[in-house]
Amino acid sequence: MQEHLLGPMTCLLCDAPVKKWLTTTNGGVGPKGNFDIFQCTKCFSTLINPVPVNLGIYYLDYHSIPKGSNWNRAVKACKNRLAVVNRCVGNSASILDVGAGSGTFVAAASENGHLAFAIEQDKSCRENIEVFMPGRVVEDLFAYDKKDFAIPDAITLWHVFEHIPDPSDFLAQISRIFPATTKIIIEVPNAQSWLFKLMRSRWPHLDAPRHVFLPSKRGIECVAQKNGMRVLRISNRDNAAWAAFSLSHFGNRVGESRLVQICRRLFQILLTPIFYFETGVQSSTSTYLLVRDSK
Repeated sequence: MQEHLLGPMTCLLCDAPVKKWLTTTNGGVGPKGNFDIFQCTKCFSTLINPVPVNLGIYYLDYHSIPKGSNWNRAVKACKNRLAVVNRCVGNSASILDVGAGSGTFVAAASENGHLAFAIEQDKSCRENIEVFMPGRVVEDLFAYDKKDFAIPDAITLWHVFEHIPDPSDFLAQISRIFPATTKIIIEVPNAQSWLFKLMRSRWPHLDAPRHVFLPSKRGIECVAQKNGMRVLRISNRDNAAWAAFSLSHFGNRVGESRLVQICRRLFQILLTPIFYFETGVQSSTSTYLLVRDSK
């Protein structure tokens, strides 16, 4: 039986009361179990409660590291994220990628003229990043703060923010460690997605308990404002692929055959063009730019 921690029954983003909305099951790696999903009565963001005490066990074998031609394709697939950075920050920026995973984005950024750094908790992923970016990957913000690294022009979190148990504290650390000139780019599933309302507990972006919460635009605005930041929702062509992912990757995916995985991927590719027309507050995923005013 897994131990759980009952947290405060208020929204992690705006501190408003929450109410139980649905129950979902862990469809990914780690122990099986049910998780109650609560919805904020003010901003409509969601959170899981109670939270497993040891979230780490739900990340065992979570990361995969592409090899050979698969690695090259994964790096090239970061072009839309690079376009977001280039548009919001510049073509030759210093970037700190939080939750870098295998490192495909920092590899793509480095190849395209950016000075990239990475934060990643998974040891095997850090070792992979060290191969092509030696000395520029650490385990957490505290370790980064101790290093004599360049001040990043941008901090990126590509589907990482929703994994952070205390998002307000994280943004407070960012404000403490980095100057107001550092911008933050966050890509997250959207708690107000129409597909979430349709698929409910089977929506793959729910991904409990790894996704501790799912933010709405209003929720992002609230937690940003608490930490002296302003929010702008920005366009990102990756959002269409994530919407297609919602329909092609529902249900329990652990232990699937290679054939099923390939079929899911092909289905996602075929659906993606349809979702280029999905925009607005009910899109499947959203990308935000958080900025601070210089004092």
